[in-house]
Amino acid sequence: MQREFLKLVEEAAFEALTSRERSVIFRRYGIGGYGATTLGQIGKNFKISRERVRQIVNKSTMKIISRSQYKTVIDSPSACQKLGRLLKKHINNDDASTDAVRLLVDSGLIDQEEHIHLALVLNRVDLDKGMKSITKAKKAIAETQKRLETEARRDEKFNRVLKGVEWPSLVVDARVKHGKRINKKRDTRQNDKGLYEYFDSKKSGRCIYYDSELEHSFYQLLENASLVEYYAEQPFMIRYGEYKDQKYYPDVYVLLKDGRGIVFEVKPSFMMPLRKNIVKYKALEDFCKTEGLGYSMSGISTSFSEIRLSRVRREFELAVLEALELQSIGWPQYLKIKEHFNPSIAEFCALISRNNLVLQEKPFRLSKLR
Repeated sequence: MQREFLKLVEEAAFEALTSRERSVIFRRYGIGGYGATTLGQIGKNFKISRERVRQIVNKSTMKIISRSQYKTVIDSPSACQKLGRLLKKHINNDDASTDAVRLLVDSGLIDQEEHIHLALVLNRVDLDKGMKSITKAKKAIAETQKRLETEARRDEKFNRVLKGVEWPSLVVDARVKHGKRINKKRDTRQNDKGLYEYFDSKKSGRCIYYDSELEHSFYQLLENASLVEYYAEQPFMIRYGEYKDQKYYPDVYVLLKDGRGIVFEVKPSFMMPLRKNIVKYKALEDFCKTEGLGYSMSGISTSFSEIRLSRVRREFELAVLEALELQSIGWPQYLKIKEHFNPSIAEFCALISRNNLVLQEKPFRLSKLR
């Protein structure tokens, strides 16, 4: 589009202007191979005053404008008329603010400031108003670009979380089966430590309560992810245990815009291998397979399904299993192994999952499953 605009300006100048007028216009606005030049420099080149250059520029633009408004009886319009129609298509004189946005964003007609200036002059837009609106438009464009980049980073984080989701063989349309208004199955406004923190969620249409910074960060990730349509905390009550006498409330249900549903248990990676959490996760897996929902025990940076696939060094694994041959081990015994092999949290968690070990937190106790 820019090339079309500049081509028509050149053709209109040859059609309507004298050789001297063309040279001044081309130098002033950086057209026809010239770089944009000040009035003073052009005056020195032509040995005339700066004011005289300004007069020639104004007279030349008016000649092009006048020629563009001629009525013709022939089918083919002149170069000036084509230029006038192009500018009129993209610039509305009644609203310079809209003009600037359309000029810079929608049409892609012009990008260099001197050419924008010329386009406004040729379409009789007030320059002060027009250039102010262009500055405003450029600022709006920059802010929009910044917002889009921020949203892209947020979506990248959520896509990272999605990689850790496990899916049943049959995935249902969660929007139909579970809807967008799930009532909490447990009161999350208060616990034994007092009131939970909360924030106002636009996607959920109510206050969302949380009891840790990890939960808060996870909810904010859902709030800002473009793929997420709706989410609700404490969405289901799941019975588990040998006699189904224990109750488990997973942290959050998420409805994606494509209709799939996911249930997340939000945990930091070092707590994922605890026996109580693994048992609950197995109950969550069974529930979601029945309901046709995805499921994950996840933080923001990693998930349990990914941790289980982490590499475990054979020598580290053998050292732990040998220590467990006779009895369970506490923190002092494990600390010696840890200091020797320096395993990551992911490697430690993968070791526990791969060998079906039992980890208790307080006090630390690692044992084989009996």
